[in-house]
Amino acid sequence: MDEERGDTSKDIRTRVVKAREIQNLRFTDKLNRDMHNSEIEKYCVLNTDERVFADAKELHGMRYTQYRGLAKVKMELTLKFTCMNLKN
Repeated sequence: MDEERGDTSKDIRTRVVKAREIQNLRFTDKLNRDMHNSEIEKYCVLNTDERVFADAKELHGMRYTQYRGLAKVKMELTLKFTCMNLKN
């Protein structure tokens, strides 16, 4: 991936096709959007880093960071992730 230009359309299409293949293997009668919570927990396990960011978003008020400005969010994230590291 070229950092300045982003992914090419071909790269994105390859990932979309792969995701559709996985979806078709998983379910024959429904789409990912129709998954129940138990199925999401079963098939969409987050690794440790993803879990930390999900916790920050869901449990620590980081869902609306785009509305608060970079400087405020940067300071808040530094403090929150420091606390989260102390917690673990």
